Amino acid sequence: MGHGWKTLSLAALLQLAACAATRTDIGGFKDADFGAFKHPAVLADTSDLMWRKDIEDCIASQLTKKGIATVIVSEVIPPTRSTSAEERMRMLQARGVDGVIVIEILEQGGAGWKPWFKAKSRVLEVPTGKGAWAADTFSKGNAFAGFDDVRRSYCEKVVDELLDQDILQHG
Repeated sequence: MGHGWKTLSLAALLQLAACAATRTDIGGFKDADFGAFKHPAVLADTSDLMWRKDIEDCIASQLTKKGIATVIVSEVIPPTRSTSAEERMRMLQARGVDGVIVIEILEQGGAGWKPWFKAKSRVLEVPTGKGAWAADTFSKGNAFAGFDDVRRSYCEKVVDELLDQDILQHG
């Protein structure tokens, strides 16, 4: 009888986990003067190093799934270094990067209960730093979702948008 309750509890937990739902709304604009970038980098512009790593890794993972190799800025230029925007652009250009996806987390909330966050996402040309694309996003989850679910929703939506708008060249 003891094993029956464990099996029932495990089944209930799995069913609850399947109830996690997320949504990401995005409004973005492409500058028509720019073509598709072939060799992107990703930079989460936040002082929270855990969020930075999670977002950069998540975007890079989604791009890799689409056949696009991506440079993760924090692996090339560790957050322990103080560099100017111009220095970062030169370092990325030396690695063959032609565009950098910059993500800025504006607000977040709902820790442990209906997590959400707002972000501004941009694609900048390397080495000029000119903006090729900009978007505002709002990502949220229901009571069964965690921040990992919401981040994954954000990353999937942003990467799909970058490909749909021909900001990035398909792999």
